[in-house]
Amino acid sequence: NREVRAGAAARRSYLVYEFLKAHRFDIVHFADRGGLGYYSLVGRRQGRCLSGARVFVGVHEPTLRQRELREERQEVQEALECDFLEREMVALADIVWTSRPLVFEWMRQRGWPRGRTRSVMQRPCTSLLTPVPAHRKISRARELIFFARLVQPHGRSLFCDAFARICARPVRGFAVRVPGDPARSLGEGVA
Repeated sequence: NREVRAGAAARRSYLVYEFLKAHRFDIVHFADRGGLGYYSLVGRRQGRCLSGARVFVGVHEPTLRQRELREERQEVQEALECDFLEREMVALADIVWTSRPLVFEWMRQRGWPRGRTRSVMQRPCTSLLTPVPAHRKISRARELIFFARLVQPHGRSLFCDAFARICARPVRGFAVRVPGDPARSLGEGVA
């Protein structure tokens, strides 16, 4: 691993990019907070990783929206960095979803990019089951990796929904990894 000189959010995003660059996945889902998927999506645009992968971004509570709701007025460098990473991640994702339409309205009012496809859905895993183009047939999934904190209301329920769908039929040779915080799980002590 190379040393990344940047804010904490950018360092975490780069660690995830390094991991994804070394592995192949058909579907990748990122939560919006902190822009965790930013470098991975830039890497995909440059042809360095995620080739052929379908990338989802679940928007729950962007950093600046959360600061507004808490009435935190002081500008903090990390919040501005997160805002940039989150906006760009939304612009580069295949599908951007939320279970709360007011979040999309908040994003529109603040000039966020629209992204390719926006959806309001309660159960995002249903969209993961949409047909795959003929040239990109997937015989079966071999692994589920979930980079997120398993907290309610979003992380735990999303993970459990995906896991329940996988376990609905007998599965052999399938791995589930829940590394949680990418800074810790990828071997870096990034705060």
